[in-house]
Amino acid sequence: MYKQPFFLLSLLLIAGLLAACRLSPGSRELARAEKRWQAQPIDSYQIEVLVVNSTWHAQYHLITVRDGEVVDSSARCIPAPAEMGKCEVREYTADDYTVPGLFSKARTALTSIYARFMEVDYEPTYSFPNIISYSNPEIIDGGWMWRVTSFTPQP
Repeated sequence: MYKQPFFLLSLLLIAGLLAACRLSPGSRELARAEKRWQAQPIDSYQIEVLVVNSTWHAQYHLITVRDGEVVDSSARCIPAPAEMGKCEVREYTADDYTVPGLFSKARTALTSIYARFMEVDYEPTYSFPNIISYSNPEIIDGGWMWRVTSFTPQP
């Protein structure tokens, strides 16, 4: 007598878990792009990523990767409107701006509670996230963007 409700409850729980595990269209596109990137033999490159935090701060990160490891990095800021002509380079983690770091940032963005306000565009030749951005029309000055401004494979 008690087995039937338990069975139905278990079935509903399993169906819910399977539905939750399905990837969103954005996450599926990200997974396909990451497979295309990984299929290419590019372990050494130089990449520059511009990070813009609305009107509050903008900073370029130039990262050199050799054999999959960061070997050099630098950053420079450009004065954002809210900084009134002066800016300071903020601390950063160089690995965040590598191609695997961009995929990680995009994955986090696309699986967050704010996913509906996220946009990810992909670089057509190499398939890595070229632009990752957030823009909620209900929040003034709340948007941000990461944009790859240059990418050069190294021998």
